[in-house]
Amino acid sequence: MKDDRWQQLTLAQQLGHIGSDIARARRWQQKCELRDNALLRAIELLDRTLADPRRKPYLRELARFREVLCDWLTD
Repeated sequence: MKDDRWQQLTLAQQLGHIGSDIARARRWQQKCELRDNALLRAIELLDRTLADPRRKPYLRELARFREVLCDWLTD
């Protein structure tokens, strides 16, 4: 999804897309490469959400969410 389209989504829609990639990562827990790809995609989408100026009130929570995903990726 292009950045300009991503910026037009609501926070709920953005988090829904991120959640889909997290669900894929959980499903593929035993298949490390697929899990890692899904987690990297979720982190990429979360980075786009963090870059969205409309999300300024949620930066702390979103940044913490990103930190948790990065920890999961490195386990």
